[in-house]
Amino acid sequence: MKKLFSIFSILFILGCFTVIYGQTTKRIAIIEDQNGVITEVENLDVWGISKHFYMPNNKIGVRTSTFNFAIPLDNVISIKNNGEVQGKWKTQAFDINYYWRGEERRLTGEISGNFIGKSDFGEFSTEIKNLKQLRFNQVSEKSKQKEEFHPDGYFIVRDGEKMEFRDLRRSYWGNRTVREVIQRELIQPNYYREVKQQYYEHTKNIAFNRGESASVLEFQAIKSIEFGDEVKISEQGNNFIITLKNGKSTQGKNSSGVGYEGLYGFTGCIEKGEFFIHKTDLKAIHFY
Repeated sequence: MKKLFSIFSILFILGCFTVIYGQTTKRIAIIEDQNGVITEVENLDVWGISKHFYMPNNKIGVRTSTFNFAIPLDNVISIKNNGEVQGKWKTQAFDINYYWRGEERRLTGEISGNFIGKSDFGEFSTEIKNLKQLRFNQVSEKSKQKEEFHPDGYFIVRDGEKMEFRDLRRSYWGNRTVREVIQRELIQPNYYREVKQQYYEHTKNIAFNRGESASVLEFQAIKSIEFGDEVKISEQGNNFIITLKNGKSTQGKNSSGVGYEGLYGFTGCIEKGEFFIHKTDLKAIHFY
């Protein structure tokens, strides 16, 4: 009986230690702005990431010369303004250290949007361009977990670089008309008005025109999509050759305006993380 009691006592003590010490400290972002003001922020989130990513919530968007990346905030180790400017709009460049598939990685690129969260001084908000540096007090254990990469194919970008991908999706957007209810006083009936609403979609197919007909083709039937080497900038990504896995091929044209809103770019995963690439930056896509 005493032995049984001792076992239960040990289990109880271990349970208490789990409750007291097993709950790790909250993950806090320590943010320093350009004026040297340091703020500790809980529940950090980002506002302003592109909706061309698939499931972009709670991720920070990083733009490089060719790719846009969406890095989950849980995976971020630190962000530092490196003092350089880059890109068309001469925006500030940042060095981002993060985990992806269990490995520590680094990106340098532009970041836009706002950080929001809670601090000891109330609700917190700042434009990312005002950031000097950011680091987290601890790294998410989940982000350190190793994960194998099983590619579905590879693409070749305009500068000739070849890169494998997985979970590729066509990204496009459009406007739809919706009916909006306008509330009136009790003695008067409600009425409706039509408003245009922007939407974003991510699908595992490509929509295109063949002559006067429109087609939608699933990626699983495609061997390659070639966008051509020498085309006018205005036509890059809008004209392509599709080769099927059964050997047949056809010329296609971006089907914008036929109901599927055509092609804007592609999103998915590569070795460095979740990405979006605009159609004009692609030379070819090959599926395994």
